[in-house]
Amino acid sequence: MVLIKVAYFLLCGLCLFLIGRGLNYGIKNSSLNVTERARFRNRFYILLIVWILLISALALTGFLGDFEAFPPRFVLVLFPPMIGLLIFTIRSKQLKAVLKAIPVHWLLYLQSFRVVVELMLWYQYELGITPIQMTFEGRNFDILVGITGPIIAYLYQKKGASMRKWVIAWNFFGLALLGNILVIAILSFPTPLRYFMNEPSNYLVTQFPFVWLPGILVSIAYSMHYFSLKQNWRSQ
Repeated sequence: MVLIKVAYFLLCGLCLFLIGRGLNYGIKNSSLNVTERARFRNRFYILLIVWILLISALALTGFLGDFEAFPPRFVLVLFPPMIGLLIFTIRSKQLKAVLKAIPVHWLLYLQSFRVVVELMLWYQYELGITPIQMTFEGRNFDILVGITGPIIAYLYQKKGASMRKWVIAWNFFGLALLGNILVIAILSFPTPLRYFMNEPSNYLVTQFPFVWLPGILVSIAYSMHYFSLKQNWRSQ
């Protein structure tokens, strides 16, 4: 159990470090002035830190583990990042300039972290703390995105803009697989909506640091798809 917890700390730390490096590169090479760069950077890091501390506190206090509440308290982890992403995109004029400065293939390479996530889920299943449908031995095929992401990124580096339609299609493919596992996860919660009755239920993601899976890693996955689509769609 200790090993898998350490893995969450390491993977989340690595992903956030790489995102920070990419963001700083995009800000530095964007058309934003000094004031706009500082405002954008500070806003992003403040929101990120507050979010991580919030979901960690909710998990540590056991607040998220109440599945008898309706709606389940766990939705507080799933939906705010999605809503925040849309609001941030609509209201932030600086985001467009930053995305324009970030190489297209970077966001594709980053999705390779999902291979590690799937291996972690499989290990959790072996430990008896995660249901099989959440793994690649069950109904979770998200590992395909992690495997193909670097391939699509490499091809884009070699062929350039001619790969844009393929990149767009791949992003929709990735979002579809992500949606699949999110539905499976929700239907595996110990709630009246539960469909998968095999044990254990999907209770683990309400605990710390496992709450970082939906709260950080899943959020990174769909955000990178969204930003990649914005990068490529504007060039069609």
